[in-house]
Amino acid sequence: MSYYNGVKLNDGVRGALMYKNFGTTPVNQLGNENAPVAIANYPAWYIGTGLGSQAVEAQGIIKSRVMGTPIWPASETYFLLAEAALNGYTLSGSAVSNFNSGIVASFNYLQKFGATNAVPSTNSPATDAAAYQTTNATNYLANYNLATSYTQRLEAIITQKYIALNFIDSYESWSEFRRTTFPTITNGSTSATATFASIQSGSTRVDKLPLRGLYPQTEYNLNTNTPSGIGVFTTKIFWDPTADDAPTN
Repeated sequence: MSYYNGVKLNDGVRGALMYKNFGTTPVNQLGNENAPVAIANYPAWYIGTGLGSQAVEAQGIIKSRVMGTPIWPASETYFLLAEAALNGYTLSGSAVSNFNSGIVASFNYLQKFGATNAVPSTNSPATDAAAYQTTNATNYLANYNLATSYTQRLEAIITQKYIALNFIDSYESWSEFRRTTFPTITNGSTSATATFASIQSGSTRVDKLPLRGLYPQTEYNLNTNTPSGIGVFTTKIFWDPTADDAPTN
């Protein structure tokens, strides 16, 4: 929420497309199942109305009961290209051009409507993305050219990727956090504006997040080389660059 409501960034357009009652009082924090939801049987951040076969199509994340499932959003491709350029790999476009295109692609996906997968003529993703960057004109997390170091540029790319994949491909965002320690959170915080970890997390790490998923039992049944003794909160994947304790951002 803090990347939408002004605590870290101002993003009213995407905030309203993602959170029920955005701008007033959001109904629920994800992970807190004791808090009431806005619409029976639906998460609190669903912005449409109606239930089941009577659900009204909408923009945002849950667009329609027959909407397609995004496998690889365009925004993710642009942010990968931005990071590649940051690391000196010439693939397609510069770091800043791909960074900006990733933000536009995020607006474009969220503004698509229902099962038709079309952006209404009343919306302009490019215009809204430009306005978003103007609103956050002094913040390098939204304006790549303001980042003055490699770390800040990487943080900007990964933070915008996190925003673009929020609720859409959260597993990828979690993996990116483990890989880069971005976006920055306050370890162990119980405030929804300081961390994206669930306030009911059972993690033993100070960041209150898991390190990895577990292998399914079928893998153990069929593959004798499957590693044993895996701990969700203690066993790192081979590519994890973090120390044995949690990141200290």
